[in-house]
Amino acid sequence: MLDGFRVWIALFFERFNQNNLSKWSMRLLLIMVIVSFLADFIASDKPIVFKSGNQWFFPVLGSSGKDIQEFDFKLMPLIPYSPASLDYKNSLKGPFDNQILSHWSKRHWLGTDDLGRDIFSGMIHGIRYVLLIGFGAMFIAFLIGVFMGAVAGFYGDYDYRISYLDIVFLSTLIPVGLFFIFESRFYIILDALKNGSMDLFLEIGIFSLILIGVLRFKKFIYNKLKLNSWWLKSMCIPIDIIINRCIEVTVSIPVLFLILSIIALLKPSFELLILVIGLTYWTGIARFLRAEVLKVKNLNYIEAAKTLGYSDWRILLRHILPNTIGPVLISLSFGVANTVLIEATLSFLGIVPGNYITWGVLLKGAREFSSPWWIAVFPGIGIFITVTMFNLIGEGISDANNPKIHQDE
Repeated sequence: MLDGFRVWIALFFERFNQNNLSKWSMRLLLIMVIVSFLADFIASDKPIVFKSGNQWFFPVLGSSGKDIQEFDFKLMPLIPYSPASLDYKNSLKGPFDNQILSHWSKRHWLGTDDLGRDIFSGMIHGIRYVLLIGFGAMFIAFLIGVFMGAVAGFYGDYDYRISYLDIVFLSTLIPVGLFFIFESRFYIILDALKNGSMDLFLEIGIFSLILIGVLRFKKFIYNKLKLNSWWLKSMCIPIDIIINRCIEVTVSIPVLFLILSIIALLKPSFELLILVIGLTYWTGIARFLRAEVLKVKNLNYIEAAKTLGYSDWRILLRHILPNTIGPVLISLSFGVANTVLIEATLSFLGIVPGNYITWGVLLKGAREFSSPWWIAVFPGIGIFITVTMFNLIGEGISDANNPKIHQDE
């Protein structure tokens, strides 16, 4: 199975590279990833490295030396401004305007906004937020969508049976879980959502540990009651219908209005934005994967795995998913493009917190000042190129997975 998967990967990249636009879009994405990691070395008001006496300091990496004024050697980034650096003397200066500078290396090459913030520095650091929100949200959507789609396609409406013991546990676990969330720890979880960052992940970790403990306790009880045949009886659960109804309900909710509603109630943060987008964009992935699983679940090698007594999860993870995950990548690529547009829209409307300098935040300045064309042009070009890049990557993935296009190979 692994050898077949490696062959599929090699064949996939061979076909993908035949599409020049998609290939160069992937290379551009790689450049963006590299720039996002090196943003502080490219655009910052702190020296990359300097020497004072016999000591070397690396302020970009967080080393000390802030109070040192005399340098034997100093290396500044190519753009000597951080996104939040204010240069009031050169506010609303265009890239071709005369700027008040102590040295030509401090020029604002793409101009400044009304506060004197460097547009070029904001563009460089904005790449981080583009990739963070795009890949972060789609990673959450990928996990949920793959699970929902695989389970719905594999079990259908008649193949999943649940024991009476599981029904008893679920009937008690759900009320206890609701009490835990909405009564016992409601305000703690609400504060975690408002504060964002690690507090939210800590609460998710606590909930996960409690869930694992309950499942382990259920397994212990199940082993004790195994001799009682009544507990082994089971009933059929229409998994496919339930998941499809969940998909329909989720799709019917406008994503942008849902995000605006949640942010109106809670403190806006990038963590919250990523979480909400991820929880609403899983439906397309689930539909893609469900259709693919339905195609392969009755093939001979799956039937052979069932005959050999493999568990359902082993069949799903090792035999079905590696052969059905290709089309999901198409949905992921287009989903990242959509999240970039959503972030730009929210930033343009002023929803995203002001301490984040994103392309949408830079673009927002064009609403208040129409004459400085560079405030709208450069962030707009960045958003357009990024969205087009992910769409082209998605088209390349689609072509590489289409057997009709390569049937003569």
